[in-house]
Amino acid sequence: LDLEMDALDALLENKISALVVTLSEDARPFTGLAAAVDWRLGGVVSDFVTQGIITGQVGECTYLPCLRHGRTYHLIVAGTGPHDSRTVPAETYRSLNAHLPGLRLTNLGISKKDFPGASREQLVRHLKNAQFRVLP
Repeated sequence: LDLEMDALDALLENKISALVVTLSEDARPFTGLAAAVDWRLGGVVSDFVTQGIITGQVGECTYLPCLRHGRTYHLIVAGTGPHDSRTVPAETYRSLNAHLPGLRLTNLGISKKDFPGASREQLVRHLKNAQFRVLP
């Protein structure tokens, strides 16, 4: 069942338990959903990028639990490579497909805004091993 609400609001309002966020390797400051998540969760993504733990390289898939105000927010940061790419690279999909099932997260959200040009059907086909909800 998909949700018709903003992805970050869905995470913060406990409508989803985890959120996939894409991050390019060269877009600083962050843009899109990564920027919003980073700001609302106190710079957690920025901290890991500054430390070199998250780079945004194609195929990178980082699970990032974030404790704020007594609640754990589960983020999966997926690297998409250079910012000039207009679509999410196939390697990013392969990495998510390989890693998401092992996390055993239920009620995972994926925002179509972070996967430009991908329809719901394409997301389901590319991420066939993962259970998720599509958000606008």
